Amino acid sequence: MSDNPAALRMMRGLVREGRSTSIELGPLDPAAIAEIARRLAPSVDADRVVRESEGNPLLALELSRALATGNPATWDSMGGLIAERLSRLEARVSSSRRSSRSRAFRRSIS
Repeated sequence: MSDNPAALRMMRGLVREGRSTSIELGPLDPAAIAEIARRLAPSVDADRVVRESEGNPLLALELSRALATGNPATWDSMGGLIAERLSRLEARVSSSRRSSRSRAFRRSIS
């Protein structure tokens, strides 16, 4: 996570608050990753998913989804995936806040 300061801050906060548990897991073997890819998206190149996910099942799932929809992955690491998801969340929160302010403004001038 050293390549993602936002995710690192979040994880440190969870640890500090006692809201996380660390479990060391090794990578899944190539056959298991290929099975994930084939079950999720039979048309994707399972060998590519195996190669690029490096045994990480979450990356295998997300890469399979991205390849199946024709959208290239915009990340190349777990930190990059987390950063991309956090940016989506931040965009939704910002949009929601703008919408809430707009409704509150309309009510106050009505």
